[in-house]
Amino acid sequence: MTQRALLQWRPEADAAYLGNIFQMLEQAGLDEWLLQEKGIPLPIKDDGAGGDWNKAKEARLSWLTNEQIKAKYLANPNPDAISGWNVNRSIELYGLPMSRPERFGPFISQRFQRAAFQLWVEEIPGSPAPGTVIGVLAGDLLKEAGLVPPEGLNVADRPVVVAPTPAPAIRLTFHDAFDSAPAWSPDGRRIAFSSLRDGNTEIYLMNADGSGVTRLTYKDDFDSFPAWSPDGRRIAFHSYRDGNWDIYVMNADGLRRHPADLQQRWRRVPRLVTGRPAHRVRQRTRREMGDIRDGRLRRHPPHLQRCKRWWSGLVAGRPADRVRFRTGWKR
Repeated sequence: MTQRALLQWRPEADAAYLGNIFQMLEQAGLDEWLLQEKGIPLPIKDDGAGGDWNKAKEARLSWLTNEQIKAKYLANPNPDAISGWNVNRSIELYGLPMSRPERFGPFISQRFQRAAFQLWVEEIPGSPAPGTVIGVLAGDLLKEAGLVPPEGLNVADRPVVVAPTPAPAIRLTFHDAFDSAPAWSPDGRRIAFSSLRDGNTEIYLMNADGSGVTRLTYKDDFDSFPAWSPDGRRIAFHSYRDGNWDIYVMNADGLRRHPADLQQRWRRVPRLVTGRPAHRVRQRTRREMGDIRDGRLRRHPPHLQRCKRWWSGLVAGRPADRVRFRTGWKR
């Protein structure tokens, strides 16, 4: 990880490749944050290519309508060291355009898969001179968004150990999609990891030899960076599933996925108000739990349905001060 880029090592090619940082930010649901806080345009969802690479390339390169940004995109970044530069090398370095140029106050911005350029058009004290095209520090944006695991930070402060005879790397995943954030189980028998193989960043589990891959999370939002509990029974992970970046916990088999503070939140649910006739027993917070009348639950609140909470019924035939719920969890 650098200030400008994310490097991904690919053992099969024995080389490092630049990551598509702005696609990762898009998949994490951060387009509005980039637009409002950073002045980076929203991505164009449909380029009309229908999945055809050559058509997509032609269509997206046609979005280079600002001559100064286009010149920056096509220019050889180091003519003294690199020869034979062409548009395909530019695509390798910056990716294809994801937007057209848009004006944001004193600068014009255009978004690419791996970079974003700003052309300054107004003179602002302390800012680049008008006519200057600069690259956004995409790596810093990824860190600010919380999408870089701790092991990818502060590398310069860690001691470097060089093995005299490094062991050959063993490839464990063979899917074309992006696999990342592996985490060993405490007993060393399993590995949790993140993958885009089903079209969205989800958490998977496999044996230490790469066999038995099992999907653990099933949400349309970003789930990643799994971390095992010391006893190996649960996995904590990073998710945007409720419209906010939070930490969730689930069993190691993927069941009972819930926010890490869920137990404390349930402890705050008020108990039944006693001392009233049994047919009129209600809870103090009707909005939270619903009404209980005539021994039956009248309303199932939406947020409890989303949590997949189910009700096994009331213990009937007892005095009002002994009426209580029996509740359980269901996947």
